[in-house]
Amino acid sequence: MAQHETAEILALNMLTWMAGNEEAMNSFSLQSGMAIQDILDQTGNPKVLAELLAGVMDFMLGFEELLTQFCEDNELNPEEPAQLRRYLPGGDAPDWG
Repeated sequence: MAQHETAEILALNMLTWMAGNEEAMNSFSLQSGMAIQDILDQTGNPKVLAELLAGVMDFMLGFEELLTQFCEDNELNPEEPAQLRRYLPGGDAPDWG
């Protein structure tokens, strides 16, 4: 599987995890300026999906407590999201790894 696809799957898993965490989803909604339902609706829009997923990953990388909990819940190395971020739009900056 290509790294880009792996990064997209991870970001989709992050979004799914956030959807089950009201506080995380509300925080992401506020930061993105999008209503929660609009965020969820955009997952079906291929024209914006990559950018949405990049935003999800940026959000999670910016909140260590949420990232740590997500990684624990999903048995992931906490460094993996930072390493995969570069494969989504805008991944060349900031450098999380």
